[in-house]
Amino acid sequence: MATYAELMTEAKSLVDAGKAGTLTHSQVSRMDTIKADIEAAKQQDSIAQGDALIAQLKAAGNPTPAGGQSSTVLNLTQDEMQGMYEAAQRKQSFRVQAKSGPIAYKVASAALTQPQMNGQLVSRPHEPARLLAYIPQKSIDAGSVDFLTHSSSAGGAATVARGGLKPELLLDWTPTTLTARKIAVQSGVPDEVLADFGTFLAYLTSELSRSVIDVENAQILNGDGVGENLLGLLNTSGILTRAKATDTALDAVEQSIADLRTGPSYVDPDVLVFHPTTWSTIRRSKDAQGRYLLGADPTAAEANSLWGLPVLATTTMPVGTGLIGNMAEGVQAFIRQGITTDIGVSADDFVKNITRIRCEERIALGVTRPSALLKITGL
Repeated sequence: MATYAELMTEAKSLVDAGKAGTLTHSQVSRMDTIKADIEAAKQQDSIAQGDALIAQLKAAGNPTPAGGQSSTVLNLTQDEMQGMYEAAQRKQSFRVQAKSGPIAYKVASAALTQPQMNGQLVSRPHEPARLLAYIPQKSIDAGSVDFLTHSSSAGGAATVARGGLKPELLLDWTPTTLTARKIAVQSGVPDEVLADFGTFLAYLTSELSRSVIDVENAQILNGDGVGENLLGLLNTSGILTRAKATDTALDAVEQSIADLRTGPSYVDPDVLVFHPTTWSTIRRSKDAQGRYLLGADPTAAEANSLWGLPVLATTTMPVGTGLIGNMAEGVQAFIRQGITTDIGVSADDFVKNITRIRCEERIALGVTRPSALLKITGL
């Protein structure tokens, strides 16, 4: 069967022939059947694109964090998507919550919808990387979490003569309380839009979650800890620092690896975080003969790693600054509520034919070992 676009082209040619008075007998007969074919093709095309969109929403992302474990955002099932749509049509409340386990996010290489305005949706670009994918996560059942950090020691082990007194190790602990912070957004949509564009609700659900994750990324890196803000990694007291100064960027990163491996950290880093512009500058490092220092073959996998470490490029990172560290040992995210989408109405939404969709999460971020992170400046 011909596609919807092909049938529309054929229909236009029939109309043009009719206006010119050049219709043949077979074209006249065709005019009696083409309308039904167009309607059938349009319905088939709409179903196929709707199914494709849902499939992309389910599969979009799945980045592989430093530990090699892939994950998804909402991981919606066909039944959940259908339930959301029916709830919106009936003005009923409905909730979809992120599944338990690691929660990550990355935009698929292709846009969720076609870029052309072909009766569908034109999507808005977002930063594709999700920092939370590289941080260990743990679900909590309360609004806050307490933990102790071994901050210093006095005394320690020593050789002891037979019958001698064993030395004592005195530990100094620092208590910390983290409060889960909410990141939320909502949108009111006219019922006419939901009715006229079958894939709009699925797209809006994805768009709201992406909006939440944009703020989540910014908070994880740059939050100042004031009010309802998280305390971001770059603003955490006690993380190590190194200025590039007169070193090359490659030397500064390599020395940072050594800084983390020695005291007080004693860790091997598992990730490097750069702004894409900063990472581009480093990748273009050349020798005196103009030859690239990194990856003789720019298409090789090594082009996205440095000194054996995976590189996470994100526009949330300030230009000229790098973050290197062991996220597995130094950072912990506590998930009180994963990304959750609710549908309902409020106030006078019902009489205005408005359906409201809300998306939110509650998380706390703890830097349990600040010395496992190092900020590189002047890159």
